[in-house]
Amino acid sequence: MYNNSTKAKITNLFFIIKKNFAPSQNYPYFCDGIKRIKNFSTMGKQTDRINQMEAHLDTLIAANKQLISALETFKNAQDAYVALDEYYNSKLWRKDFDDDQNGKIPAEIKRGVLSEDGVYNALTDYKASCFDALEAMAMLLKKI
Repeated sequence: MYNNSTKAKITNLFFIIKKNFAPSQNYPYFCDGIKRIKNFSTMGKQTDRINQMEAHLDTLIAANKQLISALETFKNAQDAYVALDEYYNSKLWRKDFDDDQNGKIPAEIKRGVLSEDGVYNALTDYKASCFDALEAMAMLLKKI
């Protein structure tokens, strides 16, 4: 299902995650995070500080809810990806495509799935988005 380039990317990403987040490394990023903490005593009034931190909390909660929703939507699309990939790479798709080209498919039928570029781009974009999400999560986890 995956070509050698894709397998290499997956292997590399898992190596990065394992290298950077293995428990045996005593979480080196924890110490780095402590260095980045601002000196809150210089932030002004106590109420200003609390208001600012409350805004950060609201931002974090909202971002987390959006991420959970987006991930759930993306996971639910996996079955659609697999079905579309199998169909697109089958003789049945080629038959449907040829029949459409020869005017055998009714005009009122939606036929985006019979577009070579449209299906290929959708499948490629989905796979690329998976890698982008994995890379983004690895980068974010380094900072926690």
